[in-house]
Amino acid sequence: MKRKLLIVLSLVMMFSLSATVFAAEQTMTIEEAKEYLENYYVTKENIYGKEYSMQYIFSSEDDLNSAAEYISDNGLAAFNTARDIAIKEVVSKEPTIDSGLRATRPSVVYRTVSGNGNHYVNGQTYGLSNFGTLGSTEYLVELGYRVNVANGAFNEINSISFDVRNLRPGVSYGNTRFPAYYTNTNASVTANFDITKEMEISIAGFGFVIKSETANEVFALMTNIR
Repeated sequence: MKRKLLIVLSLVMMFSLSATVFAAEQTMTIEEAKEYLENYYVTKENIYGKEYSMQYIFSSEDDLNSAAEYISDNGLAAFNTARDIAIKEVVSKEPTIDSGLRATRPSVVYRTVSGNGNHYVNGQTYGLSNFGTLGSTEYLVELGYRVNVANGAFNEINSISFDVRNLRPGVSYGNTRFPAYYTNTNASVTANFDITKEMEISIAGFGFVIKSETANEVFALMTNIR
């Protein structure tokens, strides 16, 4: 009798759990799915331990409605699976990254000047931003500035120049910041910037853009007096 009771209880628990999972997959209406998609923003960690963000951008109301209907009809798990398959297909077609161009984190270049007066220094390095399953992108970053030396000591930093080149289509940079400091014998400017990658994917006849951004890439140019 006790054994039969245990079997019945186990079956009830299994049925309840299955019903709960089923209900969780079926609770999103079209309007709720639209709100979810429009506000989707997550942060993840790549293989280097660096955070990157991920969000959806819909260029038309039709695509947004189609995506919401897909979630409402098939469930969020099915949408995420289809999204991941579409991402993998796009990434597989991207050029292979040359492992010899990977830079250290953060990247630092050193320069030396001698004598009083104005001196222009610059440096460049290759960078690599990784967006997890969304792939990686390389770039060439260049930083320069002028330093003034008087009486054998640094006394000013000005004319900071900065550029990021060799970006692939769909990749851009922004949110630049350039903290600078100097002492009598050392001067430094650090470029802090974000790299953004936008990838367009298609699922079941509708499409949208996945926008991903790495937070605070760093490249420093340090100068010493000889």
